Amino acid sequence: MLPERVIRLCDDLLETSRDDDNARGVSWNLKHEHRISDERGNHWAELMAGPLNRSLEAALRAYGDLAAETPFETYLHRWLNRANIPHPADADVPEPGDMLAHVLDLTSRRSVDIWRLGKDKDVSDLLRDRCDVRSADTLAPFLARHLSDKSTGAQLPIMRAFFSAYRLYVEERRPHGPVWAALWEKWFERINRLRAESWGCAMGLCKPQPPHWLVILKYPVDLAGTLVRPTQLEAGYFGRHFPTPPCAGTGNGGRIVHGRNGQSNTNPTKALREFVHLPMRWTEHEWIASRLPVIETAVVVGGVNQLRLDREGHWTDLCYEYGPNQVSSWMNPANG
Repeated sequence: MLPERVIRLCDDLLETSRDDDNARGVSWNLKHEHRISDERGNHWAELMAGPLNRSLEAALRAYGDLAAETPFETYLHRWLNRANIPHPADADVPEPGDMLAHVLDLTSRRSVDIWRLGKDKDVSDLLRDRCDVRSADTLAPFLARHLSDKSTGAQLPIMRAFFSAYRLYVEERRPHGPVWAALWEKWFERINRLRAESWGCAMGLCKPQPPHWLVILKYPVDLAGTLVRPTQLEAGYFGRHFPTPPCAGTGNGGRIVHGRNGQSNTNPTKALREFVHLPMRWTEHEWIASRLPVIETAVVVGGVNQLRLDREGHWTDLCYEYGPNQVSSWMNPANG
C-alpha cells in the first residue's frame, strides 16, 4: 500500500475533483492498489517527495520519467516490486511461445522523436527531404503520403525506415518507458481488422484528435523477456488503468479497460490480460507477423467523456471473472 500521505492526497482529489473523471479514477485506483508493497510505496513516496509537494499528478509524471530512464530501479526491481514480477512457476504465467500484441502509434511524442532521430542519422533516403519531423502535425502529411496504400508491400519501405530509427533510439538508451502488451489471441478476437479505432479500444488506449497512425506488432513472450504486472505507478496519471482484485494471481497479469464507445456493458466477459516489459529492438518482422497494415484512426479512441462508463463496464467484467463478492468487498463502486 501507499503511505498515508499519498492516500490523503487521493482523498482530497476525490473530494474536490467532481468534474475530473481522470483524476478521480487515478485516486480511486491508488486507494485500492494492493499490488504496491509497503516497501515500494514508501520508496516511491521518498523519491517523489518534491513533486508530491506540488500534486499527485506531478509525482506520477515525474516517476514515469524516472522509470523511462532507470527501469531496473523502478518496475523491474525484484525486491521492491516482487508482488508484480511473475515467477516461471506461477499459475497462468504466459509460456515462452505465447504471442503478444503491442499497438505502436507512429504519431506519439516518442515516435516523433524517433522519426527525428532517423532523419538526423540519415537512416533512409525517404526521410531526407520531405519529412517534417517538428511535431505530429507536421509529420502527418508525410505519413499520409507513404501509408495511403493499405498493403504491406507498399508500406514496407517507410516502415523499414522507422524501425531502423527505432533500433537506434533503443540502442542509444534514450528514455522510453515500459512496453504495454496484451496476449495476442484474445486481443485479435476482439478487433475489427479494418478499424484502427478497435485496435486502440481493445488495448485500452486514449487517442484524441485523429488521425493517429497505428502499427500492430506480434511477437513471442520469450522475445519480450521479463513480463511485469503493471500498477498505477507504471500507468502514471491515467485513469483508464484499473488495478486487479487481491484474488488475482501475479502470473495472470493485469486487466485492460476496453473502450466501449458509449455503450453500457450488457454482455460482461473476461477482460484482456496485460503486461509490461522492457523496450525491444523492433524490426519490420514483428509488424509483418501481425498481417495488419498501418491504418489511421478516424475518430477519438478512449475519450475522457467515456471514462466513467468504461470503468463501470470493466468493474462488471471483473465481477464476472472473479465473482461479485470478491470484487465488491475490495472496490465498490468503480469510480469512487
